[in-house]
Amino acid sequence: MWLNQRSCDIEHRQERQHLFDSISTSTSVNNDSREKSPEEEMSRLRYLVGVIAAVALGLLNGSLQVPLYYYTQHIPKNNTDADAGISYLVNFSAGVAVVTPVVCVIWWIIRFRKIPPFYFVQVLLPGLATGFYWACGYFAATYATLYLGNTVGYPLTQTCIVINGIWGIAYYQEIRGGHKIVLFALGASIIIGGAVLLSQYGLS
Repeated sequence: MWLNQRSCDIEHRQERQHLFDSISTSTSVNNDSREKSPEEEMSRLRYLVGVIAAVALGLLNGSLQVPLYYYTQHIPKNNTDADAGISYLVNFSAGVAVVTPVVCVIWWIIRFRKIPPFYFVQVLLPGLATGFYWACGYFAATYATLYLGNTVGYPLTQTCIVINGIWGIAYYQEIRGGHKIVLFALGASIIIGGAVLLSQYGLS
């Protein structure tokens, strides 16, 4: 009888061990299946870098007109806002021309470890068009800030986000799906509503 009990205990232990091994194997397989592919890891990295870049843009461009305010406080009083805007834009453009190549070279060295090809022929017309749009837009933003102030003028220019979003939906099709477009429309409505309220009551 003792031998029978001993045999049963051994069988029970073997069954428990077999069950434990099965669970461990299943868990290992599930963990392996949850491991992300290199493409998924790269996608996550791109998303993280994009978010960091967007936050940096908000911090830097949010302070973009502070030098303009400082400049207007230190020019001769007989200068008009129109004169101040033009003279500031000329110096601003010089700063862009000097700093942009330096920033790009630093980024290229960090990212690529070498200077990449520039594709002058392919980029010439798109680059000139973008420069034209941006220069005209910043020209308008400068006078919006001079005439309406940093609190109202420059924030109103950020309604450009709505135009960017419309391009992304209608032309580039970066946002697809009815519920996503509805969410964008809701956010755009909030931006436009805030712009209206700011323009009506921001200077009162």
